[in-house]
Amino acid sequence: MFNSTSGSNTKPRAESETMSSDIEIGDRLSNSVICRRITIVGNAFSEGDVQIEGTFHGDVQAATLKIGALAQVKGTFKAKEIIVCGQVEGTIVGGRVVLQKDSYVEGDVYHESLSIEDGAIFKGKSYQAKYQAAEAASSDSKPAEKEPLNKNKPINTSAPKKADDARTSAH
Repeated sequence: MFNSTSGSNTKPRAESETMSSDIEIGDRLSNSVICRRITIVGNAFSEGDVQIEGTFHGDVQAATLKIGALAQVKGTFKAKEIIVCGQVEGTIVGGRVVLQKDSYVEGDVYHESLSIEDGAIFKGKSYQAKYQAAEAASSDSKPAEKEPLNKNKPINTSAPKKADDARTSAH
C-alpha cells in the first residue's frame, strides 16, 4: 500500500479517505493516530494507545484512547483510560474517563472514575464500577435496557432543551 513502483497505474488518494471493516492497529508499544482527514467505518482493536482526530463510526478497544478536539465518533469505546476532547455519540467504557472542556458526549459512560471539566457537555447516564465489571455490563444488554452497576441510582445529567439550544457548562 505504501510502496511505489515506477510505471504504476495507481491513482493518488483523495483528500479524505474512508476505510470500512474490522482492523487491528498498532501494537502494545506504539501509538496509533487516525488523522483528521480520515473516516473509518468499522471496528478497531489495539493493545496500545489510539488517538482519533478524524471521523470514526464503529467500536474501538485500546489500552488508552484519546478522542481529539476535531474528532467525531459514533459507537462503543473501551479503554482503561479515555480522554474526550471532541464529539462522541455512543457508549464509553473506561477505568478513568475525562471529558475535557468543549467536549460533547451523548450516551452512557461506564467508569471507575469520571471527570467532567467546565465547558464539557454530557447528555446521558453515568454508571460507576470497576473497569472489568463495566466492560461486562456494557456488553450484556442494549443501552436502553442497562441497569446501574451499583446500588446507587444512575446520574442523569441530561438538561432540558433550551429554546436557543445554547452550549451550557457541566458542573
